[in-house]
Amino acid sequence: MNFYSPFRAWACAGAWRACAVVWFTALARSWWATAAHAGGTHAAQAKRRDRPHRCSAVVSPAPNGWVPGGAGVRGFTRGLVLLAAWLCTTAVAPSLATTVSAGYSHTCSTSADNVARCWGSQQTQGMDAFRMDDVQAGRDFSCALGRLGTVSCWGTRNDAGQLGTQQTYPSGLQVVRGLQDVRQIAVGERHACALAQAGTVYCWGDASQGQQGEPARTAVADATPVAALANVQSIAAGNGVTCAVQRDGRVVCLGAGSGLAGAAEAPLTPRQVPGISDARAVSVFDGHACVLRAQGSVACWGRNDHGELGTAASAPHTTPVEVAGLPGAAKAVSAGKGFTCALMGGDGGTLQCWGSNASGQLGTGWPFKASQAPTQVVGISNALSVSAGAEHACAVLDGGYVNCWGAPGNDRLGIGLCDTHTAIYPGVTYERPYFNNAGCLASMGAITPHAVMGLGPNHDIELVLRWAHTALPGVFSTAPLYWDYIANYHQHNYADGRAAAVNVHGTPRLLFVGPESGGQVADLGPLAHWVRQAMEGMAAHSGLQLMAQPYMPIQSVPYCQLIVPFAVRGTQAGALPAGLRPISIRVETDNGKVAEIPVAEGEHWTLLTTDTDWLTLHTRTPGQPIPAGMKEEPVYRGVARGCVPGFTTSANASVTFFYTVGGQKGQLRVRAIVGSVS
Repeated sequence: MNFYSPFRAWACAGAWRACAVVWFTALARSWWATAAHAGGTHAAQAKRRDRPHRCSAVVSPAPNGWVPGGAGVRGFTRGLVLLAAWLCTTAVAPSLATTVSAGYSHTCSTSADNVARCWGSQQTQGMDAFRMDDVQAGRDFSCALGRLGTVSCWGTRNDAGQLGTQQTYPSGLQVVRGLQDVRQIAVGERHACALAQAGTVYCWGDASQGQQGEPARTAVADATPVAALANVQSIAAGNGVTCAVQRDGRVVCLGAGSGLAGAAEAPLTPRQVPGISDARAVSVFDGHACVLRAQGSVACWGRNDHGELGTAASAPHTTPVEVAGLPGAAKAVSAGKGFTCALMGGDGGTLQCWGSNASGQLGTGWPFKASQAPTQVVGISNALSVSAGAEHACAVLDGGYVNCWGAPGNDRLGIGLCDTHTAIYPGVTYERPYFNNAGCLASMGAITPHAVMGLGPNHDIELVLRWAHTALPGVFSTAPLYWDYIANYHQHNYADGRAAAVNVHGTPRLLFVGPESGGQVADLGPLAHWVRQAMEGMAAHSGLQLMAQPYMPIQSVPYCQLIVPFAVRGTQAGALPAGLRPISIRVETDNGKVAEIPVAEGEHWTLLTTDTDWLTLHTRTPGQPIPAGMKEEPVYRGVARGCVPGFTTSANASVTFFYTVGGQKGQLRVRAIVGSVS
């Protein structure tokens, strides 16, 4: 069976349109009917963990009225569908990418193991040895937040000291002097800023438009405190502007580029954004700014040449205008140059963009015309973050995949200057220009989302399909005859008439066709869920063991600190890899509370251990014998901590440790009780 029969008919009906699949949840509903015959373990777990999730298996109904769970398909529903129901109760898999920042002509991201990557006009060659929590892109330069709270910058321009040095043509990473304990960075066109843990702000680079406040100056090469910005929760930087969200929810901006009344005449004066006292985040780029408010609404001000404020194109607004037409509450907003994008909450992670679409930066397909009304980005349903740049935008998806769309200049999209396959997304209808089936115009760029090379799902697709051959032998009884990569679908074809496929661009989804689905294409949900299931299955064969002891200090203020000491060892000599890097710890209590917290510290040790304890810090002085009942072995020992309101002690919980080895994702799980320490 090949792509040109069921998948082609399902995905490509119509002359130049991708057709919509008929969505219904028969597979998911049938799970409850079949699980009763399956033995109870999975059913009990699913009922116990039942929480609201937008997750279901989907199928195109067969003409003969085939219903999943009927004769001949019980094995299938007990396998793929039963696992799909279990997956609905779990959280996302560890990521390839955790951040993304779209600049003027390049884009940067950081991975779960803190490796930075940039594409377009700026690259990151030779920087793999540096561990970075975040990278932000400006105009021809980038800055990175290091693991220890330091900041480094690099690029091809340093005309205003934006690299944190007075050298005219510096090479390599430049450590910005005068910074420590930094928790956030923001990069504008020619300046950058850092927010310290204490809530103070430091900036360097271009100061000619007043964006660094008093005193007046043209450029600053060293990080300098910005006295006008105090008690700050988050920051943003753009062309000639620096803005900060203060801890009381107000927003204060500096610089002529803020778009606020009086800013052009007196740019050094800090100005509070009128009418805003409940800000959660602020975003600026070049010409306008937007703020995300506490209830999920978005308000914007500044230039409005293309409807980027969410209203009809007009003269600039010096006070915020609430964006109308968003389909619900937003959880993030990003201002680009002449357009804006928002990440929606409560719907799994769709994106809405509005404003200029001259380069396809709204991601809405054909025709590429401006829109003052928020319009949904095609093909993405599980975004975790979004970043709007000069003429393009990018998003990190669940699973760590990065998609970009918009202008292709200098390959800022990272997709090979439009050398892409046709972007067809499961269950999505959109217009594409008849003269370019790839949906990627050489002069205009990608008008819909495309996966960034090296940050797409190809590795995970192979991981899931290889795991399926072992975990579901009744369905995938033979090795694949061949695989296709046609019209951005990665497809495995089997001798018994079955086929499995995953779309590469947009939100990757696992599709299946075979006798069990009545010859129709079944959409089994996002690939990221199946990656988690595959890793869960492989964890038993990883050769690693996890021990964890979560607890809450009862005297901490506020009473929300969850601390998880943990240790990982190999089940046999040499099994603990030297390159193991932690990502995070997830604690999920039996009463439905879930928290994922970062690993604050960790390192490799050689410890004295027992069969039941490899967490306690027992070491041996050289020359001393190993005590009876103990052995000496390598252990990775660390601690994760975070503030998690609503957690209680004495709760039974599952603790999951996410990690990478050589860029490959993994996870380990153990049961524990949340303790308390006074």
